[in-house]
Amino acid sequence: MDQQWTRGWPVYCVCYARPDGGYKGITAFVVEKGTPGFTVGRKEDKLGIRASSTCELVFEDCVVPEANLLGERGKGYRLPLRR
Repeated sequence: MDQQWTRGWPVYCVCYARPDGGYKGITAFVVEKGTPGFTVGRKEDKLGIRASSTCELVFEDCVVPEANLLGERGKGYRLPLRR
């Protein structure tokens, strides 16, 4: 997975990805700072809003434990839509 973005850098990050490919199956999970295979790439130089940093998230052979899933696998797209 590449070209994933974040603003700022907390102790953990909530990510949305399609680990199985295809247009369905978005899974939400938490990745903690320091997880092997997970790094923060270069800071993007952007126009306009510069109050917070925007950086690339790099996942290289990163294994996320099952306990870090938010909701069910493949149903993560629903989480931000909940009220």
